[in-house]
Amino acid sequence: MKLYHYSQKKYDDLRTLEKQRPIPAHEKQKALDETVGSNKPGFYYEHISFFFDPIPYDILGKIYGKEHSIWHPGNQIFQYTTTVDALGRFKYEIVEFPEKIEIYYDDSLTLSQYKRKLKELIIEHEYIGEGKQQFIKASKSLIGTTRSNFLKVKSYPNWKEIKNKYAACVPHVMVYPEKGIVKYQSVKEVTIK
Repeated sequence: MKLYHYSQKKYDDLRTLEKQRPIPAHEKQKALDETVGSNKPGFYYEHISFFFDPIPYDILGKIYGKEHSIWHPGNQIFQYTTTVDALGRFKYEIVEFPEKIEIYYDDSLTLSQYKRKLKELIIEHEYIGEGKQQFIKASKSLIGTTRSNFLKVKSYPNWKEIKNKYAACVPHVMVYPEKGIVKYQSVKEVTIK
């Protein structure tokens, strides 16, 4: 199974923030505050994000426009392709999955009902877990959906609030590799159109 990472810079390997630079105390505290009481598999600075498919760079500029920091027309970025096998030992959190989006925009749910349902969905679909076999099983239904999910983002009622985010409402995975470094198979430059 292949995974795809994107960056404005070319690297020799993919690294968590923690492996790229020292993490200041205020960043560690913020990560701790966000993680305490959650079921997240690690701190934010311990992950690397991946898409399940190559991004649809031929349409992202049209969707997000010139104001977006990454998906603006003409931006040249690097697409890194790796495999699940290259991750080594890892934990993961699949985010922005379709079931979450559905309940997020369900106005009939209270906040506590939303949080309860979200937790149930994560457990049911194993969207948080550990290791290759569990991850492959959990992500199977998301492979091949990246383009269609990017095409939907403008239709959401809070488009103005999410339009500058990296991948709001588009399924992707936050991988927490035990070693903090992942070797990639290939890298190529792509241009956002």
